Parts: sequence; C-alpha cells; structure tokens
Amino acid sequence: MPAIEKKRRVESDEVVVRDRLVGAPSKIFTPFRTIGHVANSTPISVSSFGRNFLVACSVGRALQIYDVSTLHLMFVTSPQTPSTIQSLHFHRPYVYATWDNCIGVYFRGKLLYTLECDTKDKLVCVRSFGENLVAINSSQIFVFKRGQKKEEESENEDEEDEDRDELDPPFEYYTTVTLANSVGAAHSIIHPPTYLNKIVVATRRSLLLVNIRTGKVVFSTNEIGTDDEITAIVDAPVVNYIGVGTASGQVHVYNLKLGERLMTFHTGSRVNCLSFRSDAFAHLGVGTASGDAFFFDLNSQKRLHVLRETHEESEGGITSLVFLPGMPAFLTCGGDNSLREWVFDPVMSESNKTVIAPPRALRHRAGHSAPPTSIKFVDEEAHFLVSASGDASMWRFSLRKDAQNQEFSQVNKLTEEQKNNPFASKNRAAGPSKKLKIKLPPVTSLAQTSLRQQEWDSILTTHKGENWAQTWDGHRGRIGAHRLPTSDGGIAQIVTVTLCGNFGLVGSATGSVDIFNLQSGILRRKLQGGPKKKAITGIVVDSLNREVITTSLDRKVRFNDFHTGKLLETVTLAAPITKLVLHDSSDLIACALDDFSVVVLDTITKRVVRVLEGRHGNQITDICFSPDAKWVISASLDSTICTWDLLTGACIDVIRLDTVATSVEMSKNGDWLATSHVTGNGVCLWSNRGQFVDISSAPAPEESESTEVAQMDAVGSLAQASVVDGAFEVTETEDQSLAASIAQIEESLLTLSLAPPSKMNTLVNLDTIKMRNKPTEAPKAPEQAPFFLQLTGADKKPEEAAAASGPDGLVPSNFDAIGESAFSRLLREAAQSGDYAEFIEHLAGMSPAQTDLEIRSLNSWAPYTELIAFVDAMAAVLEKRTNYELGQAWMNMFLRSHGDVVMSALNPKVVDEDDEEEVQQQPCEPLKESLTKWKELNQQESERVEDIVKYCQGVINYLRVGY
Repeated sequence: MPAIEKKRRVESDEVVVRDRLVGAPSKIFTPFRTIGHVANSTPISVSSFGRNFLVACSVGRALQIYDVSTLHLMFVTSPQTPSTIQSLHFHRPYVYATWDNCIGVYFRGKLLYTLECDTKDKLVCVRSFGENLVAINSSQIFVFKRGQKKEEESENEDEEDEDRDELDPPFEYYTTVTLANSVGAAHSIIHPPTYLNKIVVATRRSLLLVNIRTGKVVFSTNEIGTDDEITAIVDAPVVNYIGVGTASGQVHVYNLKLGERLMTFHTGSRVNCLSFRSDAFAHLGVGTASGDAFFFDLNSQKRLHVLRETHEESEGGITSLVFLPGMPAFLTCGGDNSLREWVFDPVMSESNKTVIAPPRALRHRAGHSAPPTSIKFVDEEAHFLVSASGDASMWRFSLRKDAQNQEFSQVNKLTEEQKNNPFASKNRAAGPSKKLKIKLPPVTSLAQTSLRQQEWDSILTTHKGENWAQTWDGHRGRIGAHRLPTSDGGIAQIVTVTLCGNFGLVGSATGSVDIFNLQSGILRRKLQGGPKKKAITGIVVDSLNREVITTSLDRKVRFNDFHTGKLLETVTLAAPITKLVLHDSSDLIACALDDFSVVVLDTITKRVVRVLEGRHGNQITDICFSPDAKWVISASLDSTICTWDLLTGACIDVIRLDTVATSVEMSKNGDWLATSHVTGNGVCLWSNRGQFVDISSAPAPEESESTEVAQMDAVGSLAQASVVDGAFEVTETEDQSLAASIAQIEESLLTLSLAPPSKMNTLVNLDTIKMRNKPTEAPKAPEQAPFFLQLTGADKKPEEAAAASGPDGLVPSNFDAIGESAFSRLLREAAQSGDYAEFIEHLAGMSPAQTDLEIRSLNSWAPYTELIAFVDAMAAVLEKRTNYELGQAWMNMFLRSHGDVVMSALNPKVVDEDDEEEVQQQPCEPLKESLTKWKELNQQESERVEDIVKYCQGVINYLRVGY
C-alpha cells in the first residue's frame, strides 16, 4: 500500500502567483518576438471551443495556441515561465502547463495564477477533469480541488474575460499521494470516462488505477511492463478500454475492468504517442520515434496505412498524434519544429469491400529544426526575411503573418536521374528508402537582392564541403537553375550578389574570386592578385559596380576593378579578417578582425576611419550597419551584441545574452534587428527604440557596471505585443547614463539656443503670421442686453476717471506701482546690477506672442531708460556668445517696434509754438552709445565666425584635392 500524505486545504495565500519581471537589457533594442517557432517535443493538447478546435503547443518557456481550422496563431502566453515547460493540458478555456514544481493556469494567453507543489522534482504530466487538477512527478501525485467562489463572484459570472485574472484562484491544494518505489517512475496519467475520482497512472513497469479522493491504489498490473517499458497511454472512446504503447514498438488495447489485453499490434519502433479515432471508424493512430505514423483497424485488427517520415527521426520522431473529436482528421507534432494536420478522405466502396484511402496532408506550420546560421531581410519594407539553418533547409519568414512562411523547395537530383534512366532503380534494395529526400548540405553563406528576383535567380548560397555555389529563385521559393563552381576547385567559402541583381561572386577557401552572370550561370571573369592559399572571408561590390572589395585571412583588404579584374590597391590591417560588410550609400565597409575589433574603412580614400575595440572578449561572429550608417552592430562568441556609434567611435549599447548570437541583420527601414543564436530554432526580432525616441550617444557602462542578461527564450512571448510597447519605457540605468545637456560648451564658441528652429522663424515673421490670422470680417457688436438685466457694475464718473489718470490724462498715475511685469522688473534690476543673465534666461523662455507684447510695451518716453537697458541686454548676448539666433531675432523685433522712436531720439527736432520753427535738440547720448556698442559687437562676431568657416572650408578643399 503506498503511503498517503493528506493535508488540510490551504488558503489562497498558499498559491504562489509569480509577477512578471520585465528587464531592460538594452537602451536601443527591445525584444519583440521570435519568428519560426511552432512547437517542440512537448506533447500537444487539443480542446474544443464552441464549434472550433484549438491546439496548444509548447515553444520552450511559452505556449502558442493555434486555431485548428486554419492553423493561425491565436495567442502566445505571457509572461515567460522561469524554466522549460515539461507538459501541458488544454481543458475548455484554460490551459495548464507545468515547469519545475509549478503549475501555471492560463486563460487566452494570460497567466492567471501559479500553483506550487511541495517537491523538488519536476512535474512531468498534468490533467484536469471535473473539479480536479492532478499533476505528477516520478513518485508523487498532487491533487488540487476547485475552490468555492465568493458571493460577489457568483453574482458577476457574466463579467468580461479580461477581468477573470483578478478573481481568486479557483484551485486549492487537496492532497498528495506517494507511490511505492517498486512500481517505477511515473510519467503519464489519464482519466478514463465514467471513472469517478479515479485516474490511471503509467510508470515504466506497471499501470496503476488510483482513487484521488481516498488516495488508494485500486488496481495495479505489471503484465505489460514486465519485459517491456511502457512509454505511452491513452483513453479509448469505449468504456473500460485504454491504449498502451511500449518501447519495443508494441501497442496493446487493454481492458481495465477485466485486467487483460484485448489485442496487440506491432510497429517496429518505439511508441511515443497513441490516439483513438472517435467518429464512425474504429481506428487507432500510433506515432513512433522513427517519425512514421501507423494506423490500425480495430475491427479487423489489421494495419491500414503507414505515413513514412512524417517528422524527423533525428529530432525524436512523432511526439504527439491526436485525433480531433468526432472528426476524420488528426494532428501530428514532433521535435522538428513542425505541426501538421492530416485528414482522411471519404471512404470508397468497391463491390462489397470498403476502401479507406491513406490520410493526406491538409495544412501545416513549420520552421527550422536546427538553429539558423544566416539571415537576410528581403525587401525594403521588412516584410520577409530569408533564413538558412544547419538542418539543410532554407525558409522565407513573414514578419506580418505566420501563414505566409514558406520553405524553399529543393529539386530531387536522384529523381531526375531516374527520369533520364528508367533502369537506374532496378538495383535498389526493397523496403522503405530515405534517399529520395536528400537535401543540399547546410548553408554556410547567404547573399540576396530583390531587384531582379521576378526575372531570374536572386539568391546565392554556399554549402558545407562543396566547391560550388547554388542559385535560388527568391520569387517562387525554390532552388535555382545554376551551380557556380569555383575556378580553382577550392571549397566555396563566401558569396555576394551585386546590387543590380545581374552578377554573383563566389570566393573559395584557397583564394579565388569568380564573377558569374546569374541569369545564364556563365563565368564572366576572375579577379587578379588574390591571396595565395588563403581563404576569402568577405566579398562586396559597390553600388555602381566599379570596384570589388575582398578580404582574406592574410590581413589584407583588396580593391579590384569590377570590369577588368585588375588589382587596384591593397590595405593591410592589424589582424586576420573574418567578416566584411558594406554600406551602399555611404561607401563605408566594416571588417571584423581576429583581435576582437571592428575596423571601418572609407572605400573612396582607402583609409581607416574608425577602429572599434575594447568591448568584445571573443571572436566576432557577425556585423552589420544600420540603414543610415550611424551605427555598427557586432555579435561575438562572448554572448554580447554591441552597438557602436560611428560619429564618436564609442560603444553606446551592449546586450548581454544567455546564448551566443551567430548572425545579426538590421532591416532596411531601420525598424527591426534580427538575430539568430546557437540555441533555439527561431529568428529573434528586436524593435528599434531609436525610431520613436532619441538615443543617447553616451558610452555604455563597463561589464562590471551592467550585468543584466537578455533572456532570448522570453522573446517568443511578445508576439501579441505592439511594436511601440516598451519603446517608450525608460529605465533608471538609461536615465543615469544620459549626459546632461549644457547651454554652452566653451565660452569661445558661438552657441545657439536650445529652442527649436521654428521659434526663431516665428519671432522674425510674427507680423506676417498675424496678418494671415487676421479675420476676414470685422467683429460684430454684441447684442444689446434686455432692459430688465442689471449690470454688475457701473461706469466711473468723469471726475473719478480724471483722478485715476495722470496729468496728461493718458497714463495712469500708479501704473509703475501696479503694472510692472516680470519682464520689466528683471530688465530694470539687470540694468542696475549690470548682470543680464537672469533677464536673458527669462526672455528665452517666453513664447513668441509674449515676447512681442513685452518688447512693444517698452517705455518709449524720454529719457528712454527701458530702451537703453534692452539694447545693453542684447549686447550682453553677443558678449557671452549664447542664444545667438534669438538675440538677432529679438533685436529685429525691437527695431521694427521702436525704430521711429530710436531715430527721433538720435536726431530730435521739436516745434517752437511761438515761431512755428523746428529747433534742433541734443540727441540721447546713452542710447546712442548702447546702439554703437551693439553694432560693433555684432559686426565683430560676424566677421570672426566668417573667418573660421572660410578657414575650415579651405583646409577641407586642400585635403580633398591633395589626396
């Protein structure tokens, strides 16, 4: 009797709810999603949702839920689990997944809550039925019961689904059943129909029927597992019957009530999964580790059909085979990252015999079964991405819709030989053959262009151990018509395609570089002056097909004439060169060296312009330019991706990964950064925050200061997120790394203001703007109020108005006391102290309309105190060399508003009332001195800046002509 450990029901605080921790490993790139992930070797689960069926698949640390009718992706669970998901179960609207000792409950892709089991072993299987949730590890069964809803919850059962994750956990811990060591390690559980509170537990050596309410083992048998290992079990549509698969390839139909085997079938390979067909036909489907699917008729006890190589044997074969309830269709899944849907066509009758056609493929979703090694964006809009992998496949992935993903087909060379020679297959051995599905060797280098892809082959690849390059039709998604051999017979090492799409270049491991015509596949010319017995590591051609630039392990960068093949110039670098990329519009090339540095050269001057070093601690695996040539992005074997700013030569961002990035590529529109890694079968996409916010050019902190690691598995869960989600999230680290913006770098430099250029344009053209905004019709007089409405106040009497006015009746007598604005006060205080800094700062912060009003409101009466103070403030702007453009605009507004007053003050003329003759008065000397000072300073500063600009222009012209 196994030991039973019962515990009381725990409260809700025993349920561990894990909060999502969102990291910010980069200030430039934000993880968005992973494309190319479909499913892994974890068994799938199908559930009905109304009239539709949904299937849940594991992709490591997240679940993907597909609509079975179309295999369109519906949901991706978030957040990521701390470790890999071991098992899952889809029951009605909820998906249950296990990792480590935890059970996660998901609803429409959202994690509602987490249940934690009291064990250190990993949970290997989970099932939900009725009010029960059962999970097992190798030696224990954990039972949870659905909790009681609160009163307020029962009254709000029809609330929106988005609010369901706020409810209390519906499951509570109930009991734990410990299994005896003699029965072996448990690995699977099922709940047979009509068996109340009972489950069947499959161990390596026996089957156990356990009552989860009492914790007792009702029945056990080791009849099947005595000489064989039980690998899979499944419940049948008929009561009391289950299906059992073994490691030797046997499949048993077992009667639980009688405890005996009803029938046995043989597959010849390890059984991974079983499924009974539940429509009008009694069929049993079996998935094996060899990748073959077997189908047996239970009535005749004979084999119906075999689907050979449904999934890759090297990846574990078929790990899941599930018939859809009541449907003649089934799903298969395997570790080769593919999910396939098959269907049985309607039966055919011949005389008195029913003929069942073999199942045919209905639809599928798939991706690479091995980590990608080369990735390239295809178009300008970043719609498609071409990826090559170590599994000898090449895919075109869509960034917008997974249904548009397409694998490049590969022509079967053996089939062509058989067509030409009908007797070639006579000596072939009998039995299943896998020779008809041989693919090309894995891709080692990939190049493409989209300009001519609708006319001829546009993709060129090299393959492991081959001395030729293969062309591909990028428009139709199939292998091309030409193989381009190397001229010296060496292994093809690197390829490139010209921007025009007419030529492909192939470099070999022994130093040759050949130019081929992609349309005809004819060799056009060979480059001269190549390295002797040294591998070519990079080939690029400029945008006008003038020069071919090649790099090799002999540390040299060679420039050859494209039309003649002659060697033009050679540049020797400090270390062997492993990678080479070109930016078309700027004529810059970047070379990755063996000393872990990146060297940037100008192809026009043939000179090194930047050396980027000091961040990578191991060999660089790939490099790329940003579309505007502002950044260089490099990946290294030290699991880092560095972003270098070419203007400053500094490393402004470092992404520390939990795995090595093998390839990096930035989209041509600058929205995406795509990376491939040594682990994982997908291509990771990072959104560029630089498209939404300004990125600081401050150097990234050293490794000791930044230890946050980007979890690449977590990228897959963000498929439902928006591109801008996280783009505006600013971390504390980023805030601290931003350099403080100062108003003036050096006092000797002429400095503009920090205001936008539109402000100066508005100040200068404010009169024109006012004229345009002037209403076309004169304002209408307000309607006269009815006689019975009283006014809140009364007009002042004439004598009161005269008392409130000044001597001349125009200016209020107390205007200076009650009407002085902050502008006037700061100007007056600055004139008294001689320090205009505070006044200039206040003036620079005012809007154009306020500035115009204050300047027009300057007191223009003698002795012109405010006018003189304002001119002195403008002279102070020129002396400090700050806010230069605003100072010019302010002075322009001042002269337009008070130019007539200034002229009359400098040349005053008054009329004698007695003689009616003009009498010449003395000009205002303080105002004249202030204007003279401002004029001299303005002229002096203009001439100084003009001299500096002319000097710089002369030096640049000399360098350009001299070199």
